[in-house]
Amino acid sequence: MKSKKTVIFISSVVLSLLLFLYLDFAGNVSGYRENAGKADAIVVLTGGLGRIDKGLELFNKKRADYLIIAGVDKDATIESIFFKRDIGFNAGKIILEKGSTSTYENAIAIRNY
Repeated sequence: MKSKKTVIFISSVVLSLLLFLYLDFAGNVSGYRENAGKADAIVVLTGGLGRIDKGLELFNKKRADYLIIAGVDKDATIESIFFKRDIGFNAGKIILEKGSTSTYENAIAIRNY
């Protein structure tokens, strides 16, 4: 009987801790707001749906002077990435990083820009 009470007590403590951590996380996320300042560059890592679109949106809002898209195919061009889309004010400030194949390599490659 004693072990059943111990299991219930430990389970209650663990569940309470998980609930606290979840509520803390939810509170931090709900308070998130986009930085209103200007950055040196916007870096987009390929491989996720909508990333390039969001990067282009921020770039067109002049939130940074450069847009770096890391991990694109070696044969990719600006035209092939932004097929029939208005790329805004200065396509010369969009940099396609073509050498990296992983997130780690993306980070290493873009630090040189």
